[in-house]
Amino acid sequence: MQSLDAKTTAGISVLRRGDPSSWLRAFKPVYASYSFKYHECMKIDLGQKKEIFRTSVTKSFVYGVLPMSLILSIPLTFSSWPFAVGVLWSFLISFFAVSAIFLTFLLIAIYFYPVIVHEKGIHGYDYTKKRKILWEEIKKVEGVRPCGAPYIKVTSSEGKDLLYIPNNWLANHAEFKKAIRNVAGPDHPLSQFLNDS
Repeated sequence: MQSLDAKTTAGISVLRRGDPSSWLRAFKPVYASYSFKYHECMKIDLGQKKEIFRTSVTKSFVYGVLPMSLILSIPLTFSSWPFAVGVLWSFLISFFAVSAIFLTFLLIAIYFYPVIVHEKGIHGYDYTKKRKILWEEIKKVEGVRPCGAPYIKVTSSEGKDLLYIPNNWLANHAEFKKAIRNVAGPDHPLSQFLNDS
């Protein structure tokens, strides 16, 4: 157990004397010291260098919003609307209504679901939860296409943690590849996959 420093000892002596007016002044430097150490610890945990990458709105619309809107607009077109406005207008109304809903969710997802690269590993998401995998824990990297959209599936050595990274449709994909290569190294499985794709 670590010995108490002079500031902490002084604070304890103030408590023993029962001087409430001096408690805040006595423990203020102690709080500042431990607060600084806490934030330094968090900084080290996240790595000294951190880069944030988000999905491209244009490519997300092409890969996700457009095909899903077309698929869902077809059954909506042949609902009760054609009897009132005609098939063409029914399709256009359905398409733009569904696209607006998907685009809203897309913008929220782009902002709240980034890919973060730092010195110790990479932060991303599976379908719902945030995941962090250290560079040395990454065992398998492969390309997948859930719902037709290209993703990079990253799996940890134990197989318990995995995350999905948009492949070729990040807003700054070239910078993402460069960051992975600089931080993880050119021989890392993720770097090799990005170079080959």
